[in-house]
Amino acid sequence: MIISLDIYQTELTFEEVKALVNVLYLSYNQLSFEGVKTLVEALHKNITLTCLNINGNKLGIKGSKALAEAFCRNTTLTSFKSSSL
Repeated sequence: MIISLDIYQTELTFEEVKALVNVLYLSYNQLSFEGVKTLVEALHKNITLTCLNINGNKLGIKGSKALAEAFCRNTTLTSFKSSSL
């Protein structure tokens, strides 16, 4: 099992990340609202992710709201980092 996966500055989509991870760094990946929606869907199904870092992505108001709603439902995420919501 992968414990940590850092895909810093890649163009890999969240759907392409098929492994179960505890820590996920998606920093500076130019996440669009579509990318955030995919991330939110994954967070609804998440049973292992405890740390998420999305620094440097301009999520906007819609993306930030979608993430906030996902965090309310998610019970495993204990650490979240974002420098620009």
